[in-house]
Amino acid sequence: MQKNVHVMSGHWTRVPRNVNMEGLRRGYLFPEISVREYEHARRNPDARLIRLGIGDTTQPIPDTITAAMAEHAYALSTTRGYRGYGAEQGDMV
Repeated sequence: MQKNVHVMSGHWTRVPRNVNMEGLRRGYLFPEISVREYEHARRNPDARLIRLGIGDTTQPIPDTITAAMAEHAYALSTTRGYRGYGAEQGDMV
């Protein structure tokens, strides 16, 4: 009987790798986002795009975003606020 072989650097996991990951091309993601955005805008000149792909790394993250992130991260440390996977993956609720 052959065991699953996981080649990872840093840690091991019992979660099998999603086979769809093999179909992803290697490379930097942001140029790909930019190309797809351009093509969509070209084909749909009246479309209004909400651009969430890259961001402006010269400015700090807005307070409303970091406050919401902190609130949700803290909630995960409590039994009442924890949200995870279903019972078969170990959900405590």
